[in-house]
Amino acid sequence: QGEQGTGHQPRTAWGRIAHGSVRTGDTVQVFPSGQTAVVAEVRHAGAVVDACEAGQSAGLVLDRQLDISRGDWIAS
Repeated sequence: QGEQGTGHQPRTAWGRIAHGSVRTGDTVQVFPSGQTAVVAEVRHAGAVVDACEAGQSAGLVLDRQLDISRGDWIAS
């Protein structure tokens, strides 16, 4: 039976960039799990952007689903 409803929505991990920058295509690692992924999309203020800098709030859509919880860190 096919899927019904709103369809697949990619998960966005939201947070504030503490240091440096993040851009689409960057490889990142989640701590403490150590899992890695590639940034598929960066979101800021309701729009898709190429990159965000330290001090900005950003949403990251990764190329695969990872178990990311409140308090985890994402680093390049």
